Amino acid sequence: MLTETDKQPAELEDEAVLLAAAREDPNAFAELYLRYLGPVYRYLLAWTGSPADAEDLAQETFLRAYRTLDTYRPRGSPFLFWLLRIARNVAIDASRRRTVERARNSAIRPLLSLSHEHFDDRLLLEQLLRQLTPGKQELLALRFAAGLSTRGIARLLGKREGAVRKQLFRIIRELREAYDAATTE
Repeated sequence: MLTETDKQPAELEDEAVLLAAAREDPNAFAELYLRYLGPVYRYLLAWTGSPADAEDLAQETFLRAYRTLDTYRPRGSPFLFWLLRIARNVAIDASRRRTVERARNSAIRPLLSLSHEHFDDRLLLEQLLRQLTPGKQELLALRFAAGLSTRGIARLLGKREGAVRKQLFRIIRELREAYDAATTE
């Protein structure tokens, strides 16, 4: 999978051209919307666990991005990273309006379909994921729902790539060990 951080210079130039056009013509923003809706939506789906909520939050994300497009500065990061920061803020704002526990429990549901087919396994995995800290859940959402590479996650969160890779490895190992322990009892 080609990630944002693996973009070729021509693709980044194309993105810069689209951004310049979107600043001048609101209709040009539609191309940016179509290009980045998928990763933003999947990331928000991981946060909410609800397709309808993720759609609403994605719309809010792109509305905020459009309204503040003049403030965007690449600073060495792709446009998608800026959108994901906005999406994260939108999701946090939305979760504050709901109960913290409800938002936390539903944030991991889309990840369940990635690994298990059996209902009992899904329930166990949901329980194990729910026990993770919100920070660990977010890392999994960025990696598997938004489809970012470890390099992309590191740049987005301002961490070292090696640290993100190790943290993801440890989270997955922790889940695997907990799952194995629960299924051998």
